[in-house]
Amino acid sequence: LDVNKLSITVIFNQCWKRSCTIFNARGVDDDSNVANFVETEFIMYSPDICFAFTQIRGSIPVFWEQDTSLINPKVQITRSIEATQPVFDKHFRRLISKYGPVHVVNLLSTKSSEIELSQRYKDHITRSKQLHLDGDVYYTWFDFHRETSQEGFSAVSRVIPKIKEALLTEGYFAYDVKEKKIMHEQTGVFRTNCLDCLDRTNLVQQVISLAAFRCFLQDFNVVDKRETTDESDCVIQHNTLWADHGDMISQIYTGTNALKSSFSRKGKMSLAGALSDATKSVSRMYINNFMDKGKQQNIDALLGRLPHQIAVQLYDPVNEYVTNKLEKMSEQFTSYSAINVFVGTYNVNGCTKDIDLSKWLFPIGEKFKPDIVVLGFQEVIELTAGSILNADYTKGSFWENIVSKCLNQFNDKYILLRVEQVSSMLILFFVKSDKAKYVKQVEGASKKTGFGGMAGNKGGVA
Repeated sequence: LDVNKLSITVIFNQCWKRSCTIFNARGVDDDSNVANFVETEFIMYSPDICFAFTQIRGSIPVFWEQDTSLINPKVQITRSIEATQPVFDKHFRRLISKYGPVHVVNLLSTKSSEIELSQRYKDHITRSKQLHLDGDVYYTWFDFHRETSQEGFSAVSRVIPKIKEALLTEGYFAYDVKEKKIMHEQTGVFRTNCLDCLDRTNLVQQVISLAAFRCFLQDFNVVDKRETTDESDCVIQHNTLWADHGDMISQIYTGTNALKSSFSRKGKMSLAGALSDATKSVSRMYINNFMDKGKQQNIDALLGRLPHQIAVQLYDPVNEYVTNKLEKMSEQFTSYSAINVFVGTYNVNGCTKDIDLSKWLFPIGEKFKPDIVVLGFQEVIELTAGSILNADYTKGSFWENIVSKCLNQFNDKYILLRVEQVSSMLILFFVKSDKAKYVKQVEGASKKTGFGGMAGNKGGVA
């Protein structure tokens, strides 16, 4: 084979199941579209042989959010681990059915904004009764920031020894074009993530792709080992294509090219590349905080979704036909039942002691056990200037535990489906475990109105 005559391309299939216009997050959906992910396929084709290697990237498949109005937004996990586990398992079962064993490569760091989310991710994998760790799901944690802090981005290659066995086991796809037969199949897939699945993920996926490509070139004696160095032409072409690929995805998501693309293209980080990354970071912050809302306003106006408008009717003949038929048959697959809802509000006056809420939540004991419990709390932290400016959100967890303990004192199990807190205000949404699967599209919001919207001494949660 003449390596100079190879045709190399990168195909990425956008499988994002929904767009998040309110929160800059990649979370899971309550419905069948369980999580957002992008499938990337690197293809090399010649008149003799075709090579392909597929990877996917995806967000942490739990319910989490970040408020885009903040410069350094905190990650908020909005649903309990018990409530999230069924959806988490569903997402991975779908991946496994499509790709085979899934090897998770988690690039989150130990920073306070990421460590809780990273730990939740691992907890879901290890506690799952439907997934088998080191069977159909594998997990590798690679702290990207820590690993590259001393030696720069070249240290990202350290991820390969951690996944080498999986890389050799899962393999790649190879097809004999002349004989028209499959020579080798890829039997699993790497699922890589950082927080937003952009810059860190781009670089690590590129390194994994190159490792698989080198294995192929050497296995089929396409080139000598000495010709797969970082300076060889095929490696340079591979890296350029991956850098372009990263820029394309980043443009869709942030409006700028990817960070670290200078290293992706040239294998080293120059001063010009560092300055370019700084410029992109500032541009992203500006777009995120000042332009996204305007774009969303324009989209809503065109679709007629503003309060004073009549919504635009988007006519889809196939959808209209199916919906009409389903409505006529609804009695065959729809059932109805009554549910009991308990809604309450409680000003706790900064209380931090363990108290029994039974007389409030179960005023007549076991005779009334609601299916849904929605509780609003005020003054979960003391209303002092210091506590408001440095809100202690662990106080919210304190009340979560007290309410959960009280609700679960009888045989029925309640799980937390949503929590929303701003400063001293907190809202909790519990539901009986056997009813949780019927509750979908749970959303929450908070608004600070104190000091012109800067402080949470006044405001609301919903």
